[in-house]
Amino acid sequence: MIKRCLAAFLLFCAVTTCSYADLSLRHNLHKAKAGDYIVTSQNRTNTLLMVTDRTDSLIRIQEISIAEGRFPAHIHSWREWLNQNAPGHTAWIVYDLDAHSGQLLQVFSYTQNCRLEGAAADSYLGTLLNLNLEAMNYRQRRRVGPSQDGGKDTRGLWQPRLVVEGQVVPGATFSAWKARWPNDGSELAGKTIELYLPEQEGNYPSYFPYWVQVSGVVGKARMRIVDSGTLPIPPPKK
Repeated sequence: MIKRCLAAFLLFCAVTTCSYADLSLRHNLHKAKAGDYIVTSQNRTNTLLMVTDRTDSLIRIQEISIAEGRFPAHIHSWREWLNQNAPGHTAWIVYDLDAHSGQLLQVFSYTQNCRLEGAAADSYLGTLLNLNLEAMNYRQRRRVGPSQDGGKDTRGLWQPRLVVEGQVVPGATFSAWKARWPNDGSELAGKTIELYLPEQEGNYPSYFPYWVQVSGVVGKARMRIVDSGTLPIPPPKK
Protein backbone atom coordinates (compact mmCIF):
# COMPACT_ATOMS: atom_id res chain seq x y z
CA MET A 1 0.00 0.00 0.00
CA ILE A 2 2.86 2.41 0.84
CA LYS A 3 4.35 1.73 -2.58
CA ARG A 4 1.07 2.59 -4.29
CA CYS A 5 0.66 5.73 -2.17
CA LEU A 6 4.15 6.90 -3.13
CA ALA A 7 3.42 6.30 -6.79
CA ALA A 8 0.18 8.24 -6.58
CA PHE A 9 1.90 11.02 -4.65
CA LEU A 10 4.60 11.35 -7.30
CA LEU A 11 2.05 11.15 -10.08
CA PHE A 12 -0.05 13.91 -8.58
CA CYS A 13 2.89 16.16 -7.68
CA ALA A 14 4.01 15.86 -11.27
CA VAL A 15 1.08 17.94 -12.46
CA THR A 16 0.23 20.04 -9.42
CA THR A 17 3.36 21.53 -7.86
CA CYS A 18 3.61 25.29 -8.06
CA SER A 19 6.48 27.75 -7.85
CA TYR A 20 9.26 27.57 -5.28
CA ALA A 21 8.02 30.74 -3.58
CA ASP A 22 4.94 28.96 -2.27
CA LEU A 23 4.83 25.23 -2.88
CA SER A 24 1.38 23.74 -2.52
CA LEU A 25 -0.77 21.35 -4.45
CA ARG A 26 -3.56 22.07 -6.92
CA HIS A 27 -1.53 24.66 -8.80
CA ASN A 28 0.40 24.92 -12.05
CA LEU A 29 -1.41 22.21 -13.94
CA HIS A 30 -0.53 24.26 -17.01
CA LYS A 31 3.12 23.16 -16.69
CA ALA A 32 2.37 19.60 -17.73
CA LYS A 33 3.17 18.94 -21.40
CA ALA A 34 2.36 15.92 -23.53
CA GLY A 35 5.47 13.78 -23.79
CA ASP A 36 6.91 14.63 -20.35
CA TYR A 37 7.98 11.48 -18.55
CA ILE A 38 9.81 10.12 -15.53
CA VAL A 39 10.81 6.60 -14.56
CA THR A 40 10.59 5.77 -10.86
CA SER A 41 12.39 3.01 -8.99
CA GLN A 42 11.09 1.42 -5.81
CA ASN A 43 11.26 -2.10 -4.37
CA ARG A 44 12.87 -3.52 -7.53
CA THR A 45 10.08 -2.21 -9.72
CA ASN A 46 10.43 0.51 -12.35
CA THR A 47 7.43 2.59 -13.33
CA LEU A 48 7.23 4.93 -16.30
CA LEU A 49 4.85 7.85 -15.80
CA MET A 50 4.14 9.85 -18.95
CA VAL A 51 1.81 12.72 -19.82
CA THR A 52 0.20 11.48 -23.03
CA ASP A 53 -2.51 14.09 -23.52
CA ARG A 54 -2.88 17.69 -22.39
CA THR A 55 -5.85 19.89 -23.28
CA ASP A 56 -7.48 22.88 -21.64
CA SER A 57 -9.74 20.55 -19.66
CA LEU A 58 -7.90 17.21 -19.40
CA ILE A 59 -4.53 15.75 -18.44
CA ARG A 60 -3.96 12.09 -19.24
CA ILE A 61 -1.10 10.20 -17.60
CA GLN A 62 -0.08 6.66 -18.41
CA GLU A 63 1.64 4.51 -15.77
CA ILE A 64 3.54 1.43 -17.00
CA SER A 65 5.35 -0.82 -14.50
CA ILE A 66 7.92 -3.57 -14.95
CA ALA A 67 10.00 -5.62 -12.52
CA GLU A 68 13.70 -4.83 -12.82
CA GLY A 69 14.54 -8.44 -13.69
CA ARG A 70 12.00 -8.52 -16.51
CA PHE A 71 13.36 -5.61 -18.54
CA PRO A 72 14.42 -7.05 -21.95
CA ALA A 73 18.19 -7.27 -22.31
CA HIS A 74 18.10 -6.29 -26.00
CA ILE A 75 16.37 -2.96 -25.25
CA HIS A 76 18.67 -0.14 -24.18
CA SER A 77 16.39 2.84 -23.46
CA TRP A 78 12.96 3.66 -22.17
CA ARG A 79 12.19 5.30 -25.52
CA GLU A 80 12.88 2.01 -27.30
CA TRP A 81 10.91 0.04 -24.69
CA LEU A 82 7.86 2.23 -25.13
CA ASN A 83 8.13 2.13 -28.93
CA GLN A 84 7.98 -1.68 -28.71
CA ASN A 85 4.76 -1.59 -26.65
CA ALA A 86 6.54 -2.04 -23.29
CA PRO A 87 7.37 -5.78 -23.47
CA GLY A 88 7.38 -7.53 -20.10
CA HIS A 89 5.28 -4.90 -18.34
CA THR A 90 3.26 -6.01 -15.33
CA ALA A 91 0.74 -3.17 -15.24
CA TRP A 92 -0.43 -0.44 -17.64
CA ILE A 93 -2.85 2.12 -16.20
CA VAL A 94 -4.25 5.40 -17.55
CA TYR A 95 -5.31 8.29 -15.31
CA ASP A 96 -7.53 11.15 -16.52
CA LEU A 97 -7.33 14.31 -14.41
CA ASP A 98 -9.30 17.53 -14.59
CA ALA A 99 -6.79 20.12 -15.82
CA HIS A 100 -8.25 22.87 -13.63
CA SER A 101 -8.98 21.19 -10.30
CA GLY A 102 -6.72 18.14 -10.48
CA GLN A 103 -9.72 15.93 -9.69
CA LEU A 104 -9.32 12.30 -10.75
CA LEU A 105 -11.91 11.70 -13.46
CA GLN A 106 -11.23 8.15 -14.57
CA VAL A 107 -8.78 5.27 -14.13
CA PHE A 108 -8.52 2.58 -16.81
CA SER A 109 -6.35 -0.54 -16.72
CA TYR A 110 -5.11 -1.80 -20.07
CA THR A 111 -3.75 -4.86 -18.24
CA GLN A 112 -7.20 -5.85 -16.95
CA ASN A 113 -9.04 -4.23 -19.87
CA CYS A 114 -11.50 -2.47 -17.62
CA ARG A 115 -12.24 0.77 -15.88
CA LEU A 116 -11.10 0.78 -12.25
CA GLU A 117 -13.23 2.10 -9.44
CA GLY A 118 -11.61 5.33 -8.31
CA ALA A 119 -13.40 6.09 -5.05
CA ALA A 120 -10.44 5.23 -2.82
CA ALA A 121 -7.93 6.90 -5.10
CA ASP A 122 -10.12 9.98 -5.40
CA SER A 123 -10.25 10.29 -1.61
CA TYR A 124 -6.48 9.98 -1.44
CA LEU A 125 -5.98 12.59 -4.13
CA GLY A 126 -8.43 14.85 -2.36
CA THR A 127 -6.09 14.85 0.62
CA LEU A 128 -3.16 15.66 -1.63
CA LEU A 129 -5.03 18.65 -3.02
CA ASN A 130 -4.98 20.24 0.43
CA LEU A 131 -1.48 19.19 1.42
CA ASN A 132 0.87 22.15 1.82
CA LEU A 133 4.61 21.64 1.51
CA GLU A 134 7.11 23.60 3.61
CA ALA A 135 10.62 24.38 2.42
CA MET A 136 13.31 22.58 4.41
CA ASN A 137 15.98 24.98 5.68
CA TYR A 138 19.72 24.41 5.44
CA ARG A 139 19.96 22.78 8.88
CA GLN A 140 17.17 20.31 8.10
CA ARG A 141 18.70 19.05 4.88
CA ARG A 142 20.54 15.75 4.58
CA ARG A 143 24.33 16.05 4.32
CA VAL A 144 27.03 14.13 2.48
CA GLY A 145 29.39 12.03 4.60
CA PRO A 146 29.51 11.02 8.29
CA SER A 147 28.23 13.38 10.99
CA GLN A 148 30.68 15.81 12.61
CA ASP A 149 31.18 16.24 16.35
CA GLY A 150 30.87 19.85 17.49
CA GLY A 151 31.60 23.01 15.56
CA LYS A 152 30.06 24.17 12.32
CA ASP A 153 28.84 21.45 9.98
CA THR A 154 30.79 21.98 6.77
CA ARG A 155 29.47 18.97 4.89
CA GLY A 156 27.77 19.58 1.57
CA LEU A 157 24.06 19.10 1.03
CA TRP A 158 22.93 15.73 -0.26
CA GLN A 159 21.43 15.92 -3.76
CA PRO A 160 19.55 13.27 -5.72
CA ARG A 161 20.80 12.35 -9.18
CA LEU A 162 19.20 14.08 -12.15
CA VAL A 163 19.07 11.72 -15.14
CA VAL A 164 17.80 12.88 -18.54
CA GLU A 165 17.46 10.41 -21.41
CA GLY A 166 19.83 8.04 -19.63
CA GLN A 167 22.53 10.67 -18.99
CA VAL A 168 23.38 12.06 -15.53
CA VAL A 169 23.27 15.87 -15.41
CA PRO A 170 26.42 16.94 -13.50
CA GLY A 171 26.11 19.51 -10.72
CA ALA A 172 22.31 19.46 -10.57
CA THR A 173 20.93 20.96 -7.36
CA PHE A 174 17.54 20.43 -5.71
CA SER A 175 15.27 22.23 -3.29
CA ALA A 176 13.84 20.14 -0.45
CA TRP A 177 10.28 20.20 0.85
CA LYS A 178 8.32 18.39 3.54
CA ALA A 179 4.75 17.91 4.70
CA ARG A 180 2.95 15.94 7.38
CA TRP A 181 0.11 13.70 6.28
CA PRO A 182 -3.11 14.30 8.25
CA ASN A 183 -4.35 11.70 10.75
CA ASP A 184 -6.87 10.15 8.38
CA GLY A 185 -6.46 6.51 9.41
CA SER A 186 -4.41 5.60 6.32
CA GLU A 187 -0.92 4.08 6.30
CA LEU A 188 0.50 7.57 5.74
CA ALA A 189 -1.38 9.12 8.68
CA GLY A 190 0.90 11.42 10.65
CA LYS A 191 3.94 10.55 8.54
CA THR A 192 6.45 13.12 7.30
CA ILE A 193 6.95 13.20 3.55
CA GLU A 194 10.05 14.71 1.95
CA LEU A 195 10.48 15.48 -1.73
CA TYR A 196 13.19 17.07 -3.85
CA LEU A 197 12.61 19.23 -6.91
CA PRO A 198 15.25 20.46 -9.43
CA GLU A 199 16.22 24.10 -8.89
CA GLN A 200 17.03 24.71 -12.56
CA GLU A 201 14.82 24.21 -15.59
CA GLY A 202 16.11 22.31 -18.61
CA ASN A 203 15.22 19.71 -21.21
CA TYR A 204 13.40 17.70 -18.57
CA PRO A 205 10.18 18.12 -16.55
CA SER A 206 11.60 20.25 -13.72
CA TYR A 207 8.24 20.25 -11.92
CA PHE A 208 8.60 16.52 -11.16
CA PRO A 209 9.87 15.50 -7.71
CA TYR A 210 13.04 13.46 -8.30
CA TRP A 211 13.10 11.91 -4.83
CA VAL A 212 10.24 11.11 -2.46
CA GLN A 213 10.71 9.64 1.02
CA VAL A 214 8.26 8.80 3.81
CA SER A 215 9.61 8.81 7.36
CA GLY A 216 8.28 6.72 10.24
CA VAL A 217 7.41 3.54 8.33
CA VAL A 218 8.83 0.02 8.55
CA GLY A 219 11.38 -0.67 5.82
CA LYS A 220 12.39 1.65 3.00
CA ALA A 221 9.59 3.87 1.77
CA ARG A 222 11.59 5.74 -0.84
CA MET A 223 11.15 6.48 -4.49
CA ARG A 224 13.84 7.85 -6.78
CA ILE A 225 13.84 8.90 -10.42
CA VAL A 226 16.15 6.87 -12.66
CA ASP A 227 15.33 8.64 -15.93
CA SER A 228 13.31 11.59 -17.24
CA GLY A 229 12.82 13.74 -20.30
CA THR A 230 10.41 14.00 -23.20
CA LEU A 231 9.27 11.17 -25.47
CA PRO A 232 7.10 10.98 -28.59
CA ILE A 233 3.48 10.20 -27.72
CA PRO A 234 2.79 6.48 -28.32
CA PRO A 235 -0.21 5.54 -30.48
CA PRO A 236 -3.39 4.59 -28.62
CA LYS A 237 -3.08 1.12 -27.11
CA LYS A 238 -5.48 -1.42 -28.53
